[in-house]
This record gives sequence, structure tokens and C-alpha cells, in this order.
Amino acid sequence: SFEQEEVSKALGDTKKSQGKIAWKAPNRLKWETETPDPNLLVSDGKTMWFYTPPFDESEKGQVIIRKAAQMKNRLIDALLAGRFSSAVQQGLKIEPLPENTFKLLPRKGTVGGLKVAQVKIEPEKHQIVQVSLEYRDGNRSAISLSAIELGKAIPTETFTFKVPPRTDILKE
Repeated sequence: SFEQEEVSKALGDTKKSQGKIAWKAPNRLKWETETPDPNLLVSDGKTMWFYTPPFDESEKGQVIIRKAAQMKNRLIDALLAGRFSSAVQQGLKIEPLPENTFKLLPRKGTVGGLKVAQVKIEPEKHQIVQVSLEYRDGNRSAISLSAIELGKAIPTETFTFKVPPRTDILKE
């Protein structure tokens, strides 16, 4: 489960959301935002779907379909896999901070507009429990993870998406 808080510097507002994440090594992801604005990001490793359901029955939903490779980057892969050695070789700097937190400084231009990330580890379970992201434009995002279940069997179909009827499709 996740709770996310996003701060927009330009708009001067904060948005909070909640949902569930499923990840299966090496490259399958399902990120379902349940509140306040439901949406779904699913990747089977080859294709990525970002679905926004309709707000009411008279409207259509929308899905954006991309190649999964367009969304990949080494920092995200390292965070999900818990393996930072290859990212370090590519220029990622890691600095330890107090309270089992680490600052990740990607080389400029390697992770979009990301300026710095902080990762908090739960030492007894060796799990990432919080990720904070700060972007060059001043926007910030903090994601707290809970109810983490490692080693749980996740069916492959969890990472596929079937476009519902009455959905506009945008391919990129």
C-alpha cells in the first residue's frame, strides 16, 4: 500500500493520494491509485498502460499506451530491485543520512528532471518504507509504503491490461 503527497511549486498546492503497488522482478509493475482520483498504471515489461476511468457514466475513460522502455530508467529499476551498484556505476551518488535514510543524487539529465531522492529503509526487514523525490522545478513527492509483502506469488495477468469499452486510446 502507498500514501503519496505531491507538492506543486507552480500551483502552490498539495495533493494526497492512496493506493496499492505490485511489482514483480525484473520489470512488471501495477500502480493503482484508489483515492482521490482513481487511475491505473500497468506494465508487463514490454507495454505500459496508463488508464484514467471516466468521472461519470456519460463520459469515456482514457488509456495511454507506450512501450515500457520509454518509462524505464536506472534509478527506478534500482529502487524497485534494491540494487544500486549498477546505478552507482552510471553516476548515481549515495550519501547516508540519519535514521536509516539515504540521499540519492543522480547525474543531471539521467532521470528526467529529478534533482535528489531520499530513501528510508526499515532496517530489521531490509525494506524501503519511504521515497521522497525533489525535482529541479521545485516540485516534490513523498511516497510512504506499508503492508509490504515480499515473496508473495503474483499472477502474471496482474500485469496485463484489457482496455474497457468506451475508452479513448492514445498511443505514443
